[in-house]
Amino acid sequence: MINKFEDDNVDTEIRSVFFANADKDAEKELIIISTVTHRLQYLYDGTEYSTLVFDNFEVNKTPLELDILYEISEKLSGGFEGYVDAEGNKKAKIKNAEEVKKKLKKLGY
Repeated sequence: MINKFEDDNVDTEIRSVFFANADKDAEKELIIISTVTHRLQYLYDGTEYSTLVFDNFEVNKTPLELDILYEISEKLSGGFEGYVDAEGNKKAKIKNAEEVKKKLKKLGY
């Protein structure tokens, strides 16, 4: 087990698991993209894209021992895509591994 992926007791789907360099050291970090579908009649309907970056990943570490790079994870999370009552249609910025890697390159990694 790496981590528990859930949001407000809504089913979370892991969309992508891959390695890429997301910090200044030479080792690649474990990156996981997950999604959650949110629906509340007339208020919002869509998918939230989240990214977690784990530093210094080792198979023998417990979930509590894994280091999550929260700042870069936030920069790589795609956000909400779908309809929001007060804002109309929204588009997520980052939804897959290719887009995460492009963003990492822009950030200098």
